[in-house]
Amino acid sequence: MVPLLPEHTLRHYSYLRDSLPHMVPNLQLHGHTASSDVEPPGGQSVNTQQFLKETLQRLDKVDFMDKQTGHELLAMVKQDLQRITELSPQQEATAECISMFIELKLMLEQFLGNNNFRNQSSSAQRIEKIVALTGQLEYLYLGISVRDMAMVYQIRLAAYSAKVLCMVKASHTQQSLDLCQAFTEKMAQMKK
Repeated sequence: MVPLLPEHTLRHYSYLRDSLPHMVPNLQLHGHTASSDVEPPGGQSVNTQQFLKETLQRLDKVDFMDKQTGHELLAMVKQDLQRITELSPQQEATAECISMFIELKLMLEQFLGNNNFRNQSSSAQRIEKIVALTGQLEYLYLGISVRDMAMVYQIRLAAYSAKVLCMVKASHTQQSLDLCQAFTEKMAQMKK
C-alpha cells in the first residue's frame, strides 16, 4: 500500500514521525524503517536526529549576539539544515520548515534594516515574498506548535506593517487608506 502513496505523503509522514514520534507509528517505507540513522557512502553512521537537535540548540544563542554575528550563525545553521535534508529524507520536512523560517527572519531583518521604504516597487515585491513564505509555513507543514505558529504570524504582521509604512510614505492616496483599513482588519484577525 505504501508504494502507491504520492511522494509528498511520505514527506509529511516523515515530518510527523519526527515531530510527533509518540503519536505516529514507525512504518516500513520502501524496504527501510523510518529511522533517523543514515548510512552515508563512507560507511560511517550519522545520527541526523541528534545533529538536528544540536543544530537547533545553537539557535538559542542568537538572541544574545550582535546582529552581524547572529546573521552569520543563522546562515551556518541554514547550511547545516540543508545538509540534513541531503542526508536524511526522514528529517527533510523538519529541516526545510526550520530553514524556511530562518530565511523569513533574515529577509525581514534585512528589509527593515535597509530602511528603503521609498522604493515602493522593490519593497512591495520583497514584502509579498515574505507574506507568501509565511503562508507556505502555515499551510504546508503540519504539526507546528502554537508557539511556533505565533512566531510565523508575528513575521507576517511585521511584513504587513512594513507594507503599510511603504504605502503611506510613498503617497497619500485612497489606496493608502484602503491598505490601512486592510491592515486594521488583519490586526483584528491576529487578536483572535
